Amino acid sequence: MKSPIIFIIKHVAYLIIAIMLISCSTAKENENKVIDIAGALSNARVANLSEIAEDITYIPLQTTENGVVGEMIGVSKPMLFEKETFILFDNNKVFKLFDKEGNFIKTIDHNGRGPQEYAFPTKEGYNYSTGRLFVSDATGDICEYNIDGDFVYRVKVPAETENRRIGVSTFMTDGNYICSIGITEEIDGTPPPDKSTLAFIYDKDSKVIGKILNRDTTSAEGKVKRGSMMVGGSVVQFTTVSAKLLQTYLFHDKTRATISGENVIYNLNEQYQLDSLYIFNLGEYAPTPETESQMFNQDIEIINNIMTGLESDNQIFLWLNLRGLYKKYLSPVTTGAGTVATTMAYGYFDKKKGETVIMKEPSEGMRGFKDDLRGGPAFWPKSITSDGKYMVGYIDAIKFITYAEDNDCPENIKKMAENIDENDNPIAILVKLK
Repeated sequence: MKSPIIFIIKHVAYLIIAIMLISCSTAKENENKVIDIAGALSNARVANLSEIAEDITYIPLQTTENGVVGEMIGVSKPMLFEKETFILFDNNKVFKLFDKEGNFIKTIDHNGRGPQEYAFPTKEGYNYSTGRLFVSDATGDICEYNIDGDFVYRVKVPAETENRRIGVSTFMTDGNYICSIGITEEIDGTPPPDKSTLAFIYDKDSKVIGKILNRDTTSAEGKVKRGSMMVGGSVVQFTTVSAKLLQTYLFHDKTRATISGENVIYNLNEQYQLDSLYIFNLGEYAPTPETESQMFNQDIEIINNIMTGLESDNQIFLWLNLRGLYKKYLSPVTTGAGTVATTMAYGYFDKKKGETVIMKEPSEGMRGFKDDLRGGPAFWPKSITSDGKYMVGYIDAIKFITYAEDNDCPENIKKMAENIDENDNPIAILVKLK
């Protein structure tokens, strides 16, 4: 017979080991939820596409008389790939649809001021829950159209948003809608009438079913900022005011959210409450009240304007303004010095490894992943397909041609460049994720 004392000691030992394993697992899980921007700066490097992807495909979009794609400038201009269809919304305020081989399908144009139209689009795309195209107007209303371009319905913002500064309206994964409210002072410093609500959640009948409350009413975000900057050798005084704003993006059946001034990625739970999911560590480079007046100083060593909005199963994609840190850690020489764009950097967070990567330019003037799979130009995603299998992007024809001429590229890249004209439509890019 086994000694009861030995039996107890043995099982206590098992219990201790189990607790230790759980503790280590929990510690690792919590560690992985910190996106360490400050710690990653000194290890900034060129990131190869093969680190996260297994293949890349270039698809020239057919250029026809009725299918010319206008400029695609602005972060809200999407390049989507859903139902084996490329969906673009250009600066002409119209949708252009192409099939998976790049053949032009149709133009969908509802630009106007009628009840079935949009006049000042602020967000456009594809509603995964309904399978329809949507456009948010500056009024906050959302128009939805089927894939054939027919009007389906207009979702009006709730009456509760009246007299508030509407940010962006969009859809959620559960089929409902969310409208953000910009909290901001007037230019003379007059405070907003209400600081309590960051967003309204409502159904297609405009009935409010939830609110996201502003938990930090003392935040510097949304307040008038005054300072000075050098322009042409002279000191110029400036006054700026930006809104404290909640923004959302979708990840499978989840709705994520970020709030300006808060270095957190939230998940919107079933009760429409914000749960902290990832926290950005900016360390000594975090903005402070003392640096608020220097936000136009491109040499100051702070990090601000962290943006995301693209998340795959294994990565969160980031772009951030490094200001003086860009020259210190990424490149001492930048083209077009003095503009905000020169200090914007890309990066990503590996959710499995808990690793943050700040990305150097793989070639001068081109940011993104180095295409070590096919030898093409640097790639950065514009969207991720709803099934999470592909990243989607594009490159203008003239940039593709120039890259092929100036670099030692594989024969298939050079041949593709020879077969397109600089005025042709963009080249769509599909990247299959690992």
